[in-house]
Amino acid sequence: MTCPNTDFDIYDPALVAEADTTRLTVAKLAELGPVARSERYGGHWVVSGYAEVQEVMRHPETYSSWPDNIVPRGTGQVLP
Repeated sequence: MTCPNTDFDIYDPALVAEADTTRLTVAKLAELGPVARSERYGGHWVVSGYAEVQEVMRHPETYSSWPDNIVPRGTGQVLP
């Protein structure tokens, strides 16, 4: 299966600060398809389809990137 690419930034402050920005971003991601790939921060998958999100949430042992995705609070560090 080939997934579309996107330049999605999970750490974009606008996603937290502005609800309209979040809705637009999620809508654009959903237009790409249920799963997309972003190369930011070394690459990660972006899941926006309902069934696909349900699968990911039900099986964190398969889909989680923990502990590699943890950034200590208040350090100002970002993922490589």
